[in-house]
Amino acid sequence: MTAGAEEAQSRAWRIGFTSLMSGVMGVAIFSSAVLGIISRFLIDDLGITRTQLGWLAFVVSITAALSSPQAGHIADRIGGRSMALAVFAISGLGLLAMSASPTYLVLLAAGLLAGLGQSGANPSTNKLIRLYIPTGNRGLVTGIKQSGVQAGLFLGGLTIPALAVAHGWRTALALVLIAPAIGLIVTGFLLPRDEPRASGGQWDGGKQPLPRAIHWIAAQGVLVGAAAASIITYLPLYAEEEVGLSVQTAGVVVSVYGLAGLFSRLAFPAFGEKAPHLAYPMLVVVSVAFTGTVLMWLSQAWGVALLWVGAVLVGAQVAWTALGMLAVITQIEQHQAGRASGVVTRGFGIGLALGPPIFGFSVDTTGAYHVGFGFLLAVMVGSAVLMVMWLREDQAPTSAA
Repeated sequence: MTAGAEEAQSRAWRIGFTSLMSGVMGVAIFSSAVLGIISRFLIDDLGITRTQLGWLAFVVSITAALSSPQAGHIADRIGGRSMALAVFAISGLGLLAMSASPTYLVLLAAGLLAGLGQSGANPSTNKLIRLYIPTGNRGLVTGIKQSGVQAGLFLGGLTIPALAVAHGWRTALALVLIAPAIGLIVTGFLLPRDEPRASGGQWDGGKQPLPRAIHWIAAQGVLVGAAAASIITYLPLYAEEEVGLSVQTAGVVVSVYGLAGLFSRLAFPAFGEKAPHLAYPMLVVVSVAFTGTVLMWLSQAWGVALLWVGAVLVGAQVAWTALGMLAVITQIEQHQAGRASGVVTRGFGIGLALGPPIFGFSVDTTGAYHVGFGFLLAVMVGSAVLMVMWLREDQAPTSAA
């Protein structure tokens, strides 16, 4: 084989690898993202309240959050490829169980399975990027893989409402099972078999302490996750009930949000890899999302145009997860990458779990969205404060011994 042919083959493999990483994230998180898209159908078909919808999102996210550290340990032991296969299999079973759930309680149980699938997504993909992608390219690849969530959200927002109207929400969810099935096949053919406990160092059993940066990022993740999950769960309902859009148009708003998030996840990690400190791009992300949230809040009184602009700006918020995962990939040794990913994912997942029930309860009890939007703005401000504290700690002069 000539050098040119080898280079082309290598380039093709990297494209396939990056697409696969994006697919792992998209499939794993889709069970949470789709709840907002089909929220109207769940409320009408199962007779649930907005608070109960929030608790469903809570079950999926808290399961993912609490199991993420253990999933990280397992990924460090069995390897990223094996964990990626498990993510596709478990996430697919979770979606199947959700589509077949006859009652709200069964749907909650299906949410547990979906949450387990989510827990392994970041540990598996971060380990694989750390292993196969050289320094200097990891920011872009991380952004692309995290954008898989937004790509799924974009496609889901465009297709799921129409499918649900025509064939029912259960059939619409069942059709999504094509994605994890393809993921299993591609993973099996594309990635070499794992070498347990290999790839960059000896497994330490979780004994070595993680850098403080990981704990700062995990703490921020709680607040960012609370805002992100509330928006994606209730944005379609808000667009329908307060702004007056149809179910299909509200789904397009979600697609716009997802598309904006996709581009932000591509842009910010590349910037973050070159920034003097990750807190800087994270502060930019939160500032843009704060502005977008204000515009979305005002849209119910000042017109639908603000909702569209706000959805675009709030989409920048999801770049935070790409920056957090970039920190894991660039600052953590290979043999700790799974555990560190689990810690950050746990923090973010706790926020994802807490946000929707709080937001939904505020709407059910007040009959309006004002308190919920106030909650969103408060947690965004809190997140920015944490980032400033992290930055000041890292820039503080070290005391002489």
